[in-house]
Amino acid sequence: MMFREPDDIPLTPGVFALLNRKRRFAYVSYTSNLQKRSHSMSHMLLSHDADPAVYWPIRDLPKHDSGEYTFRVIRADRKHAGGESLVAVATAQRRLLAKGFRIISGHRATSPTIRLYGRNMTLVDAVDAYSDVKYITVYRRLERGWELKQALGIENPAPRWHHQKQRQRREREAARAEGR
Repeated sequence: MMFREPDDIPLTPGVFALLNRKRRFAYVSYTSNLQKRSHSMSHMLLSHDADPAVYWPIRDLPKHDSGEYTFRVIRADRKHAGGESLVAVATAQRRLLAKGFRIISGHRATSPTIRLYGRNMTLVDAVDAYSDVKYITVYRRLERGWELKQALGIENPAPRWHHQKQRQRREREAARAEGR
């Protein structure tokens, strides 16, 4: 798909690639809004042009002039792709690898797909539907090995290493369960 103007990029979910043809690498990911993601990527690159010390959200993406990058829509979905998004990203990465590109990973890669209450959904959807906790907090909790329901705040987290606080916490939970 080729889009002449940034506003021609659809407001739909889809898979995109941030390509650097000169240096032969690509960052491929899924987003829930292609147009918004293209604008945020553009802002990231242009901000870096103005001040190389600004925040760079994709830590493994090499820092080069914005003119070297192209935002390309790989697949635009009219409906949320769910688990298919991971397959579409992997397919796009394989195609780019076959063309000689190096694939850049990053912590902002494809949104994880999880299974909760018998349904497959993205982590973003699970946070929206079942949690008051911010997405990034849930994501980092999962990275640290928390159980899904604990990370979402549905269940209490496992006690930590401080034994006295663990005992106090268990007593509070027992008291709450007994209705004191």
